[in-house]
Amino acid sequence: MVEPARFSLRQVIAETEKDPFAFDGPDGEVLELPHASVLTLRQATRMDTGDLEGVLREVSPKVAEVILDLPGYAIEALIAAWLAHAGTSAGESSASSRSSTSTRRPSTSTSKRTTGSALPRRARRS
Repeated sequence: MVEPARFSLRQVIAETEKDPFAFDGPDGEVLELPHASVLTLRQATRMDTGDLEGVLREVSPKVAEVILDLPGYAIEALIAAWLAHAGTSAGESSASSRSSTSTRRPSTSTSKRTTGSALPRRARRS
């Protein structure tokens, strides 16, 4: 019996090249951010929770100084273009797979409870 080849993260990381996101800065200088999909899960999560400044300073300190002085509408447009370059959008981690919008809200019960704890819902622990 032939064993399947073992998956190698080392090989995937070494063989995967992602083009950086190049853009014209406010003074016309060509600037680059790394491809958004190379952000770590921690960095992507921090961006999703509002630590854009910290992540930008980690991945490209020089570019961060330029971006952080831009007006909000320009930053929003830039981040949207950066994420689109990676095939993702704001609120969607580049380290996660796409999810359907139907999973964003809790499901609604369609029947009366007949099993489970006798405690009220808010008193139960998950």
